[in-house]
Amino acid sequence: MTSPVEFTVLGSGTMLPDAKHHSSSHFLDAGTERLLLDCGPGTLHSLEAFAVPWENLTHIVLSHFHTDHIGDLPGLFFALKYALPVRRHEPLAVVGPEGLYKRFGHLASAFGDHIRDPGFEVQLVELGEGDVWETDHSVLRAHPTPHTERSLCFRWEGRGREVGYTGDTGPSDEVARFLEGCDLVVAECAHGDPPGTDIHLSPRSLAEMAGLMRPDLLLVTHVYPPGTTEEAARLVGEAGWAGRAEGARDGTRVRLLDDGPELVHPGTPAS
Repeated sequence: MTSPVEFTVLGSGTMLPDAKHHSSSHFLDAGTERLLLDCGPGTLHSLEAFAVPWENLTHIVLSHFHTDHIGDLPGLFFALKYALPVRRHEPLAVVGPEGLYKRFGHLASAFGDHIRDPGFEVQLVELGEGDVWETDHSVLRAHPTPHTERSLCFRWEGRGREVGYTGDTGPSDEVARFLEGCDLVVAECAHGDPPGTDIHLSPRSLAEMAGLMRPDLLLVTHVYPPGTTEEAARLVGEAGWAGRAEGARDGTRVRLLDDGPELVHPGTPAS
């Protein structure tokens, strides 16, 4: 029996200082592939705190270039070059929106050559609307979101499982249909109702999108204080989503099993 696909929340917060909720970052472990979805401030310490095998990453997937989604990239590359007990030789794919090449050049100029030359091959892959990144084991699909000019959401498909990640997005039927039918959808819900902006979701707009996405589990993240992810998940249900919705915490793990997603929050006693 193969091990299940497992998803770990490394950062469920925003850019605001919060000791319990780091900025956006998630880890998808599919055995032969290990993907980091965004790399916001706090990611490096969460990798260790939640026992994520960061030294064996195969992909870094970036939804957009706001600081709360890429802020720990320089530190991660520094750690991969200088902090491993055995030098890394395996290539690393970095996947992101158009402008990724330029952004990495800026990071190298600002932080040093460990980003441009970390001691192993780095493959930069720019994706746009409808683009697909295929490996021997999985497919990663990209779709634009109404957040920045080139922000993306992603749909990962592999080992008989499907995981959707909204990144940051405003309300969008197109995004919802793109993520339709996933086992797990990890969705932002930055603001309360009425939101006052069209580049983030609120409980009501997320509930409407969830009705189109119909995931087995909707995992709510990226909620600005004083709101909480647990409160946002409850409000999504009250706004009309009749399916399963849970609030993400730093350290929340989801195992994608044949009979549905199994969620364990940090600190939950083993069964």
